[in-house]
Amino acid sequence: MQNEPDSEGLFKTILASISSLFVRNKPYIREPRGLLQPVVDAMYINNVDGYVDFDEYHPADTSSFAVRLELFIRIDSEEGHVKGSARFDITICTPNFVLEELKEHHFLMGHGFLFVPEYSSEKIKSRIEAYVKNCKGNNVADVIRRVGLLGEWEDEWEIKSDRMR
Repeated sequence: MQNEPDSEGLFKTILASISSLFVRNKPYIREPRGLLQPVVDAMYINNVDGYVDFDEYHPADTSSFAVRLELFIRIDSEEGHVKGSARFDITICTPNFVLEELKEHHFLMGHGFLFVPEYSSEKIKSRIEAYVKNCKGNNVADVIRRVGLLGEWEDEWEIKSDRMR
C-alpha cells in the first residue's frame, strides 16, 4: 500500500505554490497583451470667459460652484504608438451648488457629474488622472467606454446617418 501524503504536508505544498502568486499582499494578475493605455493629455475649463487651463482656474466660492471641464485623453499602445484621442465633458460641482440649484429649480439631472466637497485643482486632477490610468482596454472602444463612465464622450450622442436607413 502506497503512503498517502498527510493533510498538513499537502497544505504546506499548496500554500507554497500559491504564495508565489502574491507580491506584497497584492494578487499577481497577468494582464492580457496589447492593452491600450489612456493618458490625460489636457484639461480645460469651459466657462463664460472662454477656455481656461485647468491649473489656472479658481472659482470665486470653492465650497459652492459648478464648472464644465473638457478632458482630453490620448490612447497609447504598449509600444508607445498613439492609437487615438478623445474628449470628455465633465461637470465638476459641490453638493452645496446642487442643493442651491434644487431649491431654485426643483429638478436637476445629467450625466458626467463629478461631486467634490470643495475646489482643489490638485486633488481633482490627481483623482481624474488615476481613474483614467485604470481605464485600459483591448481596443479604443473599450477605453472610451470605460472613461465614458466619468464623463460624456464627445461623440456619445452622435447619430450615424447610415443607421437611420
